[in-house]
Amino acid sequence: MKIKFVIAFTFLAAFVLSACCFAEEKNISYASLSKNQVFDVYLPESGENFPVIVLIHGGGFAMGSQNDKIIQPVIKKALSNGYAVFS
Repeated sequence: MKIKFVIAFTFLAAFVLSACCFAEEKNISYASLSKNQVFDVYLPESGENFPVIVLIHGGGFAMGSQNDKIIQPVIKKALSNGYAVFS
Protein backbone atom coordinates (compact mmCIF):
# COMPACT_ATOMS: atom_id res chain seq x y z
CA MET A 1 0.00 0.00 0.00
CA LYS A 2 2.76 2.46 0.92
CA ILE A 3 4.66 1.73 -2.29
CA LYS A 4 1.53 2.43 -4.36
CA PHE A 5 1.09 5.74 -2.55
CA VAL A 6 4.71 6.76 -3.16
CA ILE A 7 4.50 5.86 -6.85
CA ALA A 8 1.17 7.67 -7.30
CA PHE A 9 2.46 10.70 -5.39
CA THR A 10 5.64 10.83 -7.50
CA PHE A 11 3.73 10.71 -10.79
CA LEU A 12 1.24 13.30 -9.56
CA ALA A 13 4.07 15.58 -8.43
CA ALA A 14 5.76 15.30 -11.82
CA PHE A 15 2.48 16.09 -13.59
CA VAL A 16 1.68 19.09 -11.41
CA LEU A 17 5.18 20.49 -11.64
CA SER A 18 5.30 20.08 -15.40
CA ALA A 19 1.93 21.83 -15.81
CA CYS A 20 3.20 24.89 -13.95
CA CYS A 21 0.03 26.88 -14.68
CA PHE A 22 -0.83 28.01 -11.20
CA ALA A 23 0.66 29.12 -7.94
CA GLU A 24 -1.64 27.06 -5.72
CA GLU A 25 -3.84 23.97 -6.05
CA LYS A 26 -5.83 22.84 -3.01
CA ASN A 27 -7.36 19.57 -1.83
CA ILE A 28 -5.82 17.14 -4.31
CA SER A 29 -6.90 13.65 -3.28
CA TYR A 30 -4.11 11.09 -2.82
CA ALA A 31 -6.32 8.20 -1.60
CA SER A 32 -9.99 7.31 -1.35
CA LEU A 33 -10.27 5.96 2.19
CA SER A 34 -11.20 9.32 3.68
CA LYS A 35 -12.19 12.77 2.48
CA ASN A 36 -9.32 14.04 4.64
CA GLN A 37 -6.69 12.35 2.44
CA VAL A 38 -5.84 15.46 0.45
CA PHE A 39 -2.85 17.71 0.00
CA ASP A 40 -2.21 21.19 -1.35
CA VAL A 41 0.43 22.18 -3.90
CA TYR A 42 2.12 25.56 -3.75
CA LEU A 43 4.40 26.63 -6.59
CA PRO A 44 6.65 29.67 -6.90
CA GLU A 45 5.21 32.27 -9.26
CA SER A 46 7.96 31.95 -11.85
CA GLY A 47 10.43 29.39 -13.10
CA GLU A 48 10.25 25.64 -13.57
CA ASN A 49 11.80 22.42 -12.30
CA PHE A 50 11.45 23.51 -8.68
CA PRO A 51 12.96 21.60 -5.79
CA VAL A 52 10.07 20.21 -3.73
CA ILE A 53 9.45 20.18 0.01
CA VAL A 54 6.91 17.63 1.26
CA LEU A 55 5.50 19.22 4.41
CA ILE A 56 3.63 16.81 6.69
CA HIS A 57 1.71 18.29 9.60
CA GLY A 58 1.06 16.42 12.83
CA GLY A 59 -2.11 14.48 13.45
CA GLY A 60 -1.28 10.97 12.30
CA PHE A 61 -3.20 11.46 9.04
CA ALA A 62 -6.37 11.55 11.13
CA MET A 63 -6.60 15.17 12.29
CA GLY A 64 -4.92 18.53 11.93
CA SER A 65 -4.81 20.66 8.83
CA GLN A 66 -2.35 21.95 6.30
CA ASN A 67 -3.91 25.35 7.05
CA ASP A 68 -2.55 25.42 10.61
CA LYS A 69 -1.08 28.82 11.47
CA ILE A 70 2.31 27.31 12.26
CA ILE A 71 2.63 25.79 8.77
CA GLN A 72 1.75 28.82 6.64
CA PRO A 73 4.96 30.80 7.41
CA VAL A 74 7.03 27.75 6.42
CA ILE A 75 5.20 27.54 3.09
CA LYS A 76 5.65 31.27 2.41
CA LYS A 77 9.36 31.15 3.23
CA ALA A 78 9.91 28.10 1.02
CA LEU A 79 8.08 29.76 -1.90
CA SER A 80 10.11 32.94 -1.51
CA ASN A 81 13.26 30.83 -1.80
CA GLY A 82 12.13 29.07 -5.00
CA TYR A 83 10.81 25.81 -3.53
CA ALA A 84 7.52 24.15 -4.39
CA VAL A 85 5.64 22.80 -1.36
CA PHE A 86 3.33 19.79 -1.10
CA SER A 87 1.41 19.97 2.18
